[in-house]
Amino acid sequence: MKEYEIRYATAKDIPSIKKFIDDKWKKDHILVRETGLFEWQYTSDKLDYVIAVDSNGTIQGILGFISYDSGPEKDIALAMWKANPGYCFLGVKLLMYIQKNEKHKTLFCSGINISTTAGIYKRMKFLIGKMNQWYRLNAAAKYQIAKVEDSEIPDIEVNNVSIIKKYNTFEEFTEDFNFDRYVSKESVPYKSISYLKRRYFSHPMYKYMIYGIKMDGVNTNAVFFLRVQEYNGARVIRFVDCVGYLEALTCITPFLDNLLDKEHAEYIDMYEKGVPEGMLRKAGWKRVDETNNIIPNYFSPYVQCNVDINYCTTNENIVLFRGDGDQDRPN
Repeated sequence: MKEYEIRYATAKDIPSIKKFIDDKWKKDHILVRETGLFEWQYTSDKLDYVIAVDSNGTIQGILGFISYDSGPEKDIALAMWKANPGYCFLGVKLLMYIQKNEKHKTLFCSGINISTTAGIYKRMKFLIGKMNQWYRLNAAAKYQIAKVEDSEIPDIEVNNVSIIKKYNTFEEFTEDFNFDRYVSKESVPYKSISYLKRRYFSHPMYKYMIYGIKMDGVNTNAVFFLRVQEYNGARVIRFVDCVGYLEALTCITPFLDNLLDKEHAEYIDMYEKGVPEGMLRKAGWKRVDETNNIIPNYFSPYVQCNVDINYCTTNENIVLFRGDGDQDRPN
């Protein structure tokens, strides 16, 4: 039996972790080649990474995670799980180490491989599912990124007159949005204000468009996060995340339609789990799997195909968007 130790990684281990990623995961991975991206993704109040190290000090397995808050009631997203197959059940032991040693409320992972790791998660009593992909087209004579056979743009039902406020800084966000009033501690995952600051206001590579929704014209009830994606001179908008009252999503479609025109974007799309279906249909979104359209997800490199994003979770009531875990990161 080969000997190894499973432990939390420290900053001193980062070069060795990057070497393991480069050798065993993918050559020239973005987390290896882009200075600071690894540290940004996996650092909260500590380095959120578990490693298995053999008797020679060589890393034989890794499992990263992303903390949504601090303290024992935080929710955790798993990201980047790899173990040397020569070490029997090492991958499972890495996961069990986090379950035992990292205090948490909910554990989940977006982007699991349905043909490999999904089976392990099932045996460990995780729930497995597939996120829904929705889209709304911008009227165009020709689409370069999407492949469109069904060009219908559904009508919308607008019951509330909403005001949309853009936040250019974290200070504008905190001054305008009563976070503690509209973001419940019971939401799963609970996205703390410190998490949102790091995730969307301090991203080292992406620039997010961040907007508050005032359903009654006075109070900001929810905040949503978008990102423009470009390819070969064309553009689309990705709906990345939302916190606060999800009902506010029914009020923003006219704004999104105007933004599509302003940005000269072909469409806006959204991956989600847990948003009421009727809410999105009322807002004029269509589900990709109900059409023959192709709404691409891969841009680095670009591939014109539809992509399923599967997830696992310990809490069936979880609400997920594209921005959860490591799904909306550079490649």
